Amino acid sequence: MLVYKYRGGSFERDLKSLKNDTFWASSTSQLNDPCEGLISIDNYQQQIGNLKKIFYQHSDNLALIEQSFQNIINMKDTKLGIFSLSKRYDDELLWAHYSNSHNGFCIEYDLDQLLAKQNPQHRFFDIQYSDKIQNLDFSQAFNQADPGHLVKKMLGYKSKRWEYEQELRIITENQGINSYDYRAVKAIYFGLKTPNEEIEQVMETLQGRKIKYFQMYLKPNSFKFEAKPIEDKSLTNVRYKYSISNIAHLATGSSPDL
Repeated sequence: MLVYKYRGGSFERDLKSLKNDTFWASSTSQLNDPCEGLISIDNYQQQIGNLKKIFYQHSDNLALIEQSFQNIINMKDTKLGIFSLSKRYDDELLWAHYSNSHNGFCIEYDLDQLLAKQNPQHRFFDIQYSDKIQNLDFSQAFNQADPGHLVKKMLGYKSKRWEYEQELRIITENQGINSYDYRAVKAIYFGLKTPNEEIEQVMETLQGRKIKYFQMYLKPNSFKFEAKPIEDKSLTNVRYKYSISNIAHLATGSSPDL
């Protein structure tokens, strides 16, 4: 599956991330929706209250359970990282909101390669859009058939007002910088107003990686956008990291995975 990340906040930062094959997994507080991770625990509080009435003689043990459950809930804000992607590269609002008003660019990733085998802790799911806040309780929190159910419940729902984003979300075990296989990047789409010098810098930085490049255009007599392929101005026969892979091949006797 191909997924997309719009970039445009800081060109130098975004270019460095591409060069180093990294992405930033944000905390809930760093995202632009103030309702990120908003959940209700009314059901859970009622359930724990009932348990305290029934097993009042084991109140200390119940207090430990209550605190442990609260610690798990707190992880969504303090431990887990969020990398938000879209299933679209041609949405005018996404270009306006996340790519510096069409001055930035959009990265196309292969999701399977982005979720590299060296990062087995990464989870991913489609965002569900709803008019209701999710309510946690014991019965829903621990689903043996779906171990990631609780994470989805806490971080997988947003207001329907965000539905246009068609978001797919990667959840990491850490907040901050995460690395990925450089082959996950398949294409770069440049906005309608991306400066030529920045386009050339991106191409120069990513030379040798066999990445495709596109320029966004406004379709005639339409509000819709289309992508047209453009020439790689830094095209080279030298393959990125080829020499490193080749050395490893000679040392181990195995074939380089290119």
